[in-house]
Amino acid sequence: MQTLRKYRSIWLPPLIVLALVLGYWLGRPQAEWLMRWYHCPIHSLTGLLCPGCGGTRSLKALLQGRLLTALHENIAAVLLLTAAVLRYCERILLAFGKEIHLLPRKRWFWFVLLGLTGVWAVLRNFIPAWMPQT
Repeated sequence: MQTLRKYRSIWLPPLIVLALVLGYWLGRPQAEWLMRWYHCPIHSLTGLLCPGCGGTRSLKALLQGRLLTALHENIAAVLLLTAAVLRYCERILLAFGKEIHLLPRKRWFWFVLLGLTGVWAVLRNFIPAWMPQT
């Protein structure tokens, strides 16, 4: 039982991802109905895209293997997913006794990345080629 708890950070995320993928495929007709019905409140009120607009379409494109479409829809969702996968790989390596850092540990890197993502979120409202298909 102690070993199961020790390696919980390894086996739990794949189970969560599997449950999400199965839920997506089983609930796809309901999800498509919801996507036609739901609209972003910030976009509805201001006409501007919020940083999360296009995130669902981006992750859906990633699930279908269309990386460029995913990046076009919302680059922040792709960056967040990439960071989560790299952090998970670090946890797996640590569980086997290898302390390897796949993600940078310097704060300035994360501030620059967050700043660039924020600039992208603002500029995509003014550059038509950067706007996702809403």
